[in-house]
Amino acid sequence: MGNTNQEEMIRREKRISDAVELKLTDRVPFVPQIGNFYALGYGLTIQNVMEDITTLIPVMEQYIRKYDPDMVYAPGFYPAAVLECAEYSNARWPGTYHNLPENTPYQFIDREYMGEDDYEEYLRDPSGFLFGRVLPQKFRGFEGLEYLKAPVMCGQAIFRLASLSLPPVRAALRRMIETGEALQKNLSGLSEVNSYVKKMGYPLLGDSVMVNPFDDFADNVRGLIATIIDMKTDPHRLNEVLLRWGDATIPAGVSQAKRAGSKFVFIPLHCGADNFMSLENYNRYYWPHLKRLLMALIDAEIIPVPLCEGKYTTRLETLTDIPSGKVVYFFEDVDLERAKSILSGHACFGAGMKTQLLLQGSDPGAVTEETKRTLDICAPGGGFIMTNSLSMDNVDHACFEAWRDAVRKYGIY
Repeated sequence: MGNTNQEEMIRREKRISDAVELKLTDRVPFVPQIGNFYALGYGLTIQNVMEDITTLIPVMEQYIRKYDPDMVYAPGFYPAAVLECAEYSNARWPGTYHNLPENTPYQFIDREYMGEDDYEEYLRDPSGFLFGRVLPQKFRGFEGLEYLKAPVMCGQAIFRLASLSLPPVRAALRRMIETGEALQKNLSGLSEVNSYVKKMGYPLLGDSVMVNPFDDFADNVRGLIATIIDMKTDPHRLNEVLLRWGDATIPAGVSQAKRAGSKFVFIPLHCGADNFMSLENYNRYYWPHLKRLLMALIDAEIIPVPLCEGKYTTRLETLTDIPSGKVVYFFEDVDLERAKSILSGHACFGAGMKTQLLLQGSDPGAVTEETKRTLDICAPGGGFIMTNSLSMDNVDHACFEAWRDAVRKYGIY
């Protein structure tokens, strides 16, 4: 009699956990990073899925039965109804709202919601600044929030709540409720999708996500380019902001992951690449906040999975400054031989397949050779997970199958 789905779940989780703990397992775990492929590879459009996440339930069944990964990437499609209701200004997405084609990938836009002269005001009252200055710009549907001043509203006289009667404030509060209702509908559907995957016996990655305070602040408040400049022009106040940001976001994120029962937390690292900042600045401004996040998760017995975006070879020695066998680093672009040499005995890592080799029109034979080359370098001794460089969008099923088969054939210990 074949194994039950629950038994298969335990087997897959053990294969992953053994790799994380730098132990030899039966074979190298296979964990493809999936993006818009869940739509484009299965006859859906990106717009379809952003409008109704439950369209992915039959897709997930097809995907896991065909590719049988050791861990499934949770779908990461932002809900169009929520973006539109909030009038989100930090991105563009397919559909009539921006008049973009139905398969236009979600596009982040780097914006400054906080100026270079605003640090002092922010540090005096971070929550007040974010509520009154950032949210009304970032979400244009919430513009009326700028009229709400907490110190005024906390006064003895009940008339100090008068701002709640202002039409812009009432409109903003109504829009926030509507946005929350739309988000709850999407989250309910996403839970249905993720529950189905787990019921089929597959662990999830990406159902819980946290962000390094540096990335979170740069992406969502100050702007990436401006934050990089601030490392030179205003380093002390930048660091103080990042410390306070972590004070709020790290405990909240860890608590949320624990409530969700997540064993892994995915951490996309947007700003730490070799070509974004020097190693000196990385060690001074980026790594301390990332390490703080990693240690909070480790202390909570949750495995952090940072995705090191961009080139990351010069950061490898820094990444060893963490308890051994407690983290998995995924790499987009790294020298595999150096990664294996430096991280061995310290941390499990995932890398290997260049996603461009899986694109339509690519050669399955080249995929097999690249897989074998990667495994020859990275697999010996354990502590390695086979993954791809960039999340997959429109790839060739034949190449994907060749990759799967090569891992099964050459990844045996």
